[in-house]
Amino acid sequence: MTGAAWVFAVLALAVVVVIVGRLGEITETLTLLRGLRTQWLLLAAGLEGLTYVMAAAVWQLALDAEGHHQSLRSLVVLALAMLVSNQAVPSVGMSGSLVVVEALVRRGVPETAAMSALLLGLVTTYAAFLAALAGVGFWTHPTHGVHTLMMGAAIAFGLMAAAVTSAVFGFRRLSAAWRRRLARLPIVGHSVEGLAKVKSTPLRRPWLFVKATIFQLVEIAIDTTTFGVVLHAMGLHVAARTVFGAYVIASIASRVALVPLGLGTFEAGSVTVLHAAGVPIGPALAATLIFRGFTLWLPMLPGLVAARRVLRPHDGSGKVT
Repeated sequence: MTGAAWVFAVLALAVVVVIVGRLGEITETLTLLRGLRTQWLLLAAGLEGLTYVMAAAVWQLALDAEGHHQSLRSLVVLALAMLVSNQAVPSVGMSGSLVVVEALVRRGVPETAAMSALLLGLVTTYAAFLAALAGVGFWTHPTHGVHTLMMGAAIAFGLMAAAVTSAVFGFRRLSAAWRRRLARLPIVGHSVEGLAKVKSTPLRRPWLFVKATIFQLVEIAIDTTTFGVVLHAMGLHVAARTVFGAYVIASIASRVALVPLGLGTFEAGSVTVLHAAGVPIGPALAATLIFRGFTLWLPMLPGLVAARRVLRPHDGSGKVT
């Protein structure tokens, strides 16, 4: 299953690149790439680092509410480690939870508290992206094709969010036979089983939920700004609402498709929206790939290092050996 998903991902990305090449925009794209402004790319890299701070802040809120404080810096390391698992293995954002929970438990945090933090992060991610997608509809004036894509993404993402949330909260009400079957599902089975054991206390605290959702929305805003900076670095002047729409729709498309790394699906969604706003397909794809370099490929190495670090054995004092 995972192998097939990887093949699909690579083929999808290849199709997008081939289409751009056949449209004869390679020369124009290369001209823009030669004029890249390094200072803006450095700014993009700095902005992207802030997204991990936002993710860590959500977990810190939940852990503090349970009385198990963790420093923001240590949680940022976990956010990097989670990136590798979530991006490499498509699992609606749940595969990385295994890494984070294991690391928190090794630090002395009870598993239920660790799972509560992950549950708050998972549900507020869905809430933030649904709110952002609604914002795209109000703020932008999409063409018919983009509007259709947006509505499809909204319906698919809404159904996925409802299905995962229902699975988590309805797991305990299932018969023992069904619980055993679901727990055996690859990747997400163990996560659903673990999350289902958690008390939904964080979600029953309105202000905690609102604060966490705001952090998630800030993270989306930072990613959108990073994308805008990349476009500016290439000399492309695109309206902020268009950049926002391209990022949100592409992000949702990559999550719904359950493709490793979101390859092909993110790029197709982004290019579709940017091209509809008047950006040539070649430059739109080039900007998208550079942006993906900052959000995906560049953090991969520190993410792998972070994953190895947080899962090292600990000695009796709680220190990493």
